Amino acid sequence: MKTVTAKEAHKKLGLVLDEAQHEPVSISKNGRPYSVIVSARWFESIKGLETLQADAKWDHLFAKSKSDDALAKMVEDVRLDIKNNDVLNHDPATQSD
Repeated sequence: MKTVTAKEAHKKLGLVLDEAQHEPVSISKNGRPYSVIVSARWFESIKGLETLQADAKWDHLFAKSKSDDALAKMVEDVRLDIKNNDVLNHDPATQSD
């Protein structure tokens, strides 16, 4: 991973952004790592991995409590809704019965 100083990054932002399309670019400030610039594609991949990790935690949690089938079914339904972007904002204050 290439490292540039904050001052260099400020002066050559366009070049740093271009380089970040190929690999992460570390930005150092006062001689220490400060930030990392990555491409949007790479960032989306990271977000996808975080989702998989969260899913694995849910799977582990419900593997221990298979006796509660109704709750497990609700969680699976919610996960499918999120995966399909079929999620509505829910505000109980505006919900009519």
